[in-house]
Formats: sequence, C-alpha cells, structure tokens
Amino acid sequence: MDVTSLIPYLQQKGERQEALALSAWMQQLLLGLCRDDGSYPRRLYAVLLTLDALILAGERPRNGDAIRGKLRAARAAFAQFARNPQFSNASVRFYRGKEHSFYDDVGGSDSVKRILGRDDDPEERDCLLKIWREVCEDEDDPG
Repeated sequence: MDVTSLIPYLQQKGERQEALALSAWMQQLLLGLCRDDGSYPRRLYAVLLTLDALILAGERPRNGDAIRGKLRAARAAFAQFARNPQFSNASVRFYRGKEHSFYDDVGGSDSVKRILGRDDDPEERDCLLKIWREVCEDEDDPG
C-alpha cells in the first residue's frame, strides 16, 4: 500500500520513469505472491496497472496504445480477482501468520474508472476515461 502512495508522489515530482520502474518492480513482486487468480495481491497488481495508465497519460507525446495496453491488463486482472475474490492474507503466498482480512478503498467493479477519475488534469482525465470506455466496449463486443 505504501508503494501505491509513492508512485503518484514520484509522478507529481516529475519523475515519471522512476514511478513506472517502481510500479513494474512491485507488479512482479505482487504476481509472485499470488496463490491463485483471486489472491489479494492480484487486486493490488491491477491498481498498479491503472496507476501506470495515469502516468502515461501525462507524457507528451501521449502514447494511446501504451495506455490502452495498461488498461486492458488492469481490466483483466480485476476480472480475475473478481471471479473468486479473497481478502484474506491466507491468499498470499509465503504468508504463515495469523489470518486476517485486508481492507482498501479501491472499490468494486468500477475501480479503474474511479482511479482514472482522480486525475487532476481535465484533458488527461477525459483521455483516460475515453480509452477506458473503448477498452470496455472492445472486450464486451463478442463480434
């Protein structure tokens, strides 16, 4: 959870590449901690992918394909988690202590949209939400 706070801080300081590097490192760590698709670390992994999209939206020139890729991956990771959501630390690989549940303010199925809506720059926010809608429409379209 500390890393999810540090990444936006680095972004605000103009250290976008450092923020992306920290996110990439943490994503690999989180995937290694997953016991299965519903493991709680997968939920945090999806949050980091969404934060990556926020960071990429601030770059000039803006790379819509890279943003779209991050949002597709975030959507897929949230969907994996949602199929069998586990908020217990028992879902974390290598954990051996007393069982307890995790709490966060990420939200439910609209998590990505809520996170993207937090972007302070109206142009970036509009761009992100437009790409998010496209990703959702593309993946919901069976044809």
